[in-house]
Amino acid sequence: MRGLCSVIFLLSLIASTTSTAVLQLQGDDFQTHLESHSPVVVNFCLVSHHSTPLQSMLPNKSNSHVQPWYEPCQNLEPEFEAAAEVLQKRDITCISIDCSVDKTTCIANQITSYPTIRVFHGPEKFTRYRNERKAANIISYMIRGSLPLVSEVNESNLKEILSMGTSALIAYIKESDQESRAIFTSFAESHKNEFIYGITSDLQLASSDAQETPVIILYNPLDQVTPIFQGAFEVTKLQDFTKKHATPLIGTFSLETYYAYTETRLPLLHIFISSPSTPSRATLLSLLQPIASKHKAKLNVATIDANKYAFFAKALNLAPDKFPAFVIEDTVSGDAVPFDQDEEITGEKVGAFVERYLGQRWNGDMPVVTAGPKRDEL
Repeated sequence: MRGLCSVIFLLSLIASTTSTAVLQLQGDDFQTHLESHSPVVVNFCLVSHHSTPLQSMLPNKSNSHVQPWYEPCQNLEPEFEAAAEVLQKRDITCISIDCSVDKTTCIANQITSYPTIRVFHGPEKFTRYRNERKAANIISYMIRGSLPLVSEVNESNLKEILSMGTSALIAYIKESDQESRAIFTSFAESHKNEFIYGITSDLQLASSDAQETPVIILYNPLDQVTPIFQGAFEVTKLQDFTKKHATPLIGTFSLETYYAYTETRLPLLHIFISSPSTPSRATLLSLLQPIASKHKAKLNVATIDANKYAFFAKALNLAPDKFPAFVIEDTVSGDAVPFDQDEEITGEKVGAFVERYLGQRWNGDMPVVTAGPKRDEL
């Protein structure tokens, strides 16, 4: 045990002396930095176990119910450091301020909860960061803010744009087609905060079935398919297209997305796939795409990792060794109706299965198959 403690102590010393991309500034140094740099990401946190700035202003500290919440600050620290490592390469500074030490700066900025992340554009102007406190989300948020309204897309930056974890609307338009380019730019101006926008004349970058320009592809990191807009370019038609595909046509199941699906109160068609990288995956998604599109307003569709969520397959009355498999779950009652796992999987048969389920559900004579074991672990 003593040897283990010595190793931990040594590692902590190494960590404390390792260079970091996150700056530790206080008082006037902080203000001076804001005057000469923009944008600056600032993490107002609570590290030391002293009273918070808000507590120090209260007349009776001993009776105060204001307590520092250290765990979120601790959880954020490695994520913020990882984000800073990437952002510093783009001349975006990340600063961490310990409010238990520099109380003056935190009180001046009216910091009342920890951690608080703000993006400063000068000493007086800032916006509050309210997204997930993960490195990927912080990086995506900051890079999006530094991009032009419509980025010129090429082979080198397309992959980067699509890896930002947010929806991107990419237009493939010939340089000579100035009318379509102007309409796309107009749409981007009126929907600034909805997507990352890109434009290119190189249709080979699309990696889709599109054969002719102009065409627009909506890349949603949560969707298993990439909706394509083709036809006459009009702002109203683009609005209809993006509104229709704002939510994933075929999503990916996770504990987070499952909660979102249950909130819609719509039935959920689970597609259990044993190997996410199987060659037949694309064929299966292609088979299901018209079914999902036809019933989008009545049914959610999501793929689910059969290996990771094997217990859930059993809970939904599926045999655990026959995949791919389909089951429709009533997200309100928890009841489930599986597609016969011995049946051949074709678009026609799966489509008929969905049609039958929705028809009987609409008529109120749904043949309920009560779900298997309790799913409290979800």
